[in-house]
Amino acid sequence: MQAETRENWNYESRFTAEGFKASGKSGTYAYDPHVWVYTTAFAKRFGMPEKWIDDSLKGAEALAYRVDRTYYKPRCGYFGELEKCRAAPACMLDLYIPSSANLPWNTEQRYDSRYGKNYRFLSSQDRTDRPSVYHRTTQRGTGVFASRFGLDLVGIVYGKDKRSSVGSYYIAEYERGLYRNLDYISGATSCAFQRAKDAEVRINQPVFREDGSVNVSKSYKKIAHKIEIPNSFMDRVESYAEKAYEPHSLTKALENNLKQKGK
Repeated sequence: MQAETRENWNYESRFTAEGFKASGKSGTYAYDPHVWVYTTAFAKRFGMPEKWIDDSLKGAEALAYRVDRTYYKPRCGYFGELEKCRAAPACMLDLYIPSSANLPWNTEQRYDSRYGKNYRFLSSQDRTDRPSVYHRTTQRGTGVFASRFGLDLVGIVYGKDKRSSVGSYYIAEYERGLYRNLDYISGATSCAFQRAKDAEVRINQPVFREDGSVNVSKSYKKIAHKIEIPNSFMDRVESYAEKAYEPHSLTKALENNLKQKGK
């Protein structure tokens, strides 16, 4: 059976001014903040532009990167000024992985998300009155800070020998079977990722101790799945970061603060 094509519903008609106008639509259109890379098959399936295709992407159908200035809550008191508040930019990488990769999920739950969780604004004055989320911190798959959320260990390495590490990848949201044979994972990584080359996402196979806990050091030696990231994508991420990240970084904020004090 031949698939039905959704006319005027491809990427350009939904997210670009030229495509939106050419489609005959009126009103407003959505803005896409991501830097994309994907396979030829993914582009065809989801009506994506050919210019971001790179079939040297291995282990994933697509990756999407963005700097998110809403993921972390604003904090105040920077540079000794109690009223000075800022939200740290979060460097988010979305993974679209074939379900056939059979990732070592640590939960039967098909979907979960940490986006938009506002329980941190509440704090009971009774120490015995703790939120339910803290009772789940020792359970695999439900870590408060996403260290065990969905998958036990995910990290990003880079360099020709893959001995340099960007650090851990903290899952914020996942959905198994987002589309047919396609799993989706969204997470935060160190913003040092923006300058990495020859990078690789590694999903580790957990190794368990006798008490059922995960032995992290031994697990790092067992790779369940890896994603080889094309440098063509990383070049575009680095260019994007100069506008989306650098002006909002803590380093830039400190520089601006010193300039103001020097006036």
